[in-house]
Amino acid sequence: MGDLTSRQKSHGNLKWILILSILTVFIVSTIITTDWLASGAVQGPFAEWETQDLGDNGGAYDFNEIVFVNSTHGWVIGWGILLNTNDSGDTWNIVIEERTLRGLSLISLTDIWVGGSGHLYHSIDGGASWNTIEGPTEGPTNLAFFNSTHGFAGDVDKLFRTTDGGVSWDDVTMQSGHYIPSDFQLTATTVRIASWTGIFRSDDWGETWYTEFDGRADAIDFISDDEGWSMNGANSYMYFNGEHWVDLEDIHRIGVSSLAYSRDVDFIDSNNGWVVGLSPSVAYTPDGGHTWYSQEWYGFDVRGPLLKSVFFLNETHGWAAGSYGIIASTTTGNLLGEQLYSGFFLTTPLSSGGRLIPYTSLFVGVVVTAIYLTLLLVWIRKRFRSQMVEARIENSKQDGPMIR
Repeated sequence: MGDLTSRQKSHGNLKWILILSILTVFIVSTIITTDWLASGAVQGPFAEWETQDLGDNGGAYDFNEIVFVNSTHGWVIGWGILLNTNDSGDTWNIVIEERTLRGLSLISLTDIWVGGSGHLYHSIDGGASWNTIEGPTEGPTNLAFFNSTHGFAGDVDKLFRTTDGGVSWDDVTMQSGHYIPSDFQLTATTVRIASWTGIFRSDDWGETWYTEFDGRADAIDFISDDEGWSMNGANSYMYFNGEHWVDLEDIHRIGVSSLAYSRDVDFIDSNNGWVVGLSPSVAYTPDGGHTWYSQEWYGFDVRGPLLKSVFFLNETHGWAAGSYGIIASTTTGNLLGEQLYSGFFLTTPLSSGGRLIPYTSLFVGVVVTAIYLTLLLVWIRKRFRSQMVEARIENSKQDGPMIR
């Protein structure tokens, strides 16, 4: 009885040892494969970003949009503050301080609109003086103008259109509960509005609307009526191919996807685009989103400040802004960096056509584990047979010689 109990305990321990060894082989092989593939995913030279110094109070600002008219004149707006620069961002000047500032729209170097709470600010002299105009809504207002006469403004549940430069506003609310518009895209024929409840489109400048995408959209950016990109905030993004929105892979590093968050997207053509947010703070694609490269700076890596807006004039010159009063600029925006290896294709020795690194790592882990398990079973089988032979020999010795 004692031998039986001891043998059962031994078998139980062996079972757990086998399970743990299999899991260990799978995890270790997956990690080693990922590190090996990732080690070849660093491309250089790296893009360089430089932060602007806003003084002692700069860290208290929380910026949500940055826009430049040309290489020197730009504006940044946050909750309670509007700043401008005329030297490419080397210095910034406070223009308006109001707790409920929300929207910013630049029509030209001189024609500028800003959304407040219940009113709008309008300047026609580049911000030297401002007219306060009664707004179409009572709450914090986001807005966008296509030209000096035509624009949209909206807050929670309401959307308004002007065709006379803000003198009058028409209610063109598309549906109830669309939240504050998070982004606008206006062309001569097409209007798109992004919000937490979807992307809404009008082909007659607000007379009629339809839902182009049913789901959260924090930012949209179009280079034409038929080609654009959208971010949903959860580090996932979509591509509009002229007919419908296509889900694309997430942008983040393997192992830190729970920390990743994207807030804005800016493409200057079909190939060159940037996404900003958190982990990575800045990501760049030179091929329309097929591959992405991290453009971090001075330690803003896994848990840096959240960047909320990005704007590029061309392939090299761009700016970004976000939490903790961060305003950053680059003149090397088309250089690469660490290739992001969660969600995008890489050409590897394991797949000349490119395979997603997480999938490759898991595949290798499964194959290595299967090989290990096969060899383990062969060893166990041989071991079992050897023990059976030894047991038979031992039994024959104990039974004594057979009598014929």
